[in-house]
Amino acid sequence: MLIWATYPENRINCLEELHARAARIIHRIPKRANTQDSLNKANWKPLKYLYNRRLASFMCDVYKDNTDPRVQNLFKPSRSRRLASNSEVIRPLKEIDRDTLAFRGPALWNALPDCVKLSASKGIFKNNIKNGRIINDI
Repeated sequence: MLIWATYPENRINCLEELHARAARIIHRIPKRANTQDSLNKANWKPLKYLYNRRLASFMCDVYKDNTDPRVQNLFKPSRSRRLASNSEVIRPLKEIDRDTLAFRGPALWNALPDCVKLSASKGIFKNNIKNGRIINDI
C-alpha cells in the first residue's frame, strides 16, 4: 500500500472506483450509488484514508526504531528540541519527489498531534488514529 504514493491521481481514482464497485457487489448496494455513498453504506473507508493510516503506522515504526536500519537511515529526527517528536522533511528537488516515501512519511508524521505521536505503544497509536478523525483531517 505504501507504493501507491507514486501512482498517478487518475490511477488512484480508478482503484477507488473498483473499491466502491466491490462494496456495491458485496453489500448489494444499487449500481447508481456514487463512490462515496457506496463506501459509506458499506461502512468502508476510502483508499486515501487507508493509505494515510498505513503510512502513519509505518512512520510510528520508524520513530520507535522498529524498522530495518537501512530504512531508518532514510528518515532523520528533527534537530529542534522543541519539535523532538517530529521528523525532518526532505526538500523536494523536483515535483515528482513529493510523491516519495521520504517526503510524504515525515510530512504526515509531523501533521499528527504530539499526543498521538508519543503514544506508549503501537497498539495505542493505532487506536488513537482509528478512534479519532485525525487521518481524515490531514
